[in-house]
Amino acid sequence: MSISKLIKENYENNNKKKSITLEDWGMTIYVAPLTVGQMQEINQAKTNFDLCLKTIEVRAKDENGNRIMTPADVDEIRKFGMGMFGPDRIVEIAGLINEDMNELEEAAKKTS
Repeated sequence: MSISKLIKENYENNNKKKSITLEDWGMTIYVAPLTVGQMQEINQAKTNFDLCLKTIEVRAKDENGNRIMTPADVDEIRKFGMGMFGPDRIVEIAGLINEDMNELEEAAKKTS
């Protein structure tokens, strides 16, 4: 079996989406496990806050699998974000999205 086929099978077997309801935003977002491509895109952020914004932009999807946030939305949040789009809420949402990363880190600690 080729590596490419193994990679695709692994993705299909482990691509379990979780849902997060954001009542203040009036939506439910869906988050799949982090891919290498997403990680590379997110890691282009230059500040911790930009890392949070990029996490939401890249990982948060609607029920159809489309990103809920565009680069233009990110720019609007940078300019006008407060309250439900303020720094505390953005960091909180990014944390909810990245809970799977915390679980992976804990599992890695147990095996080392």
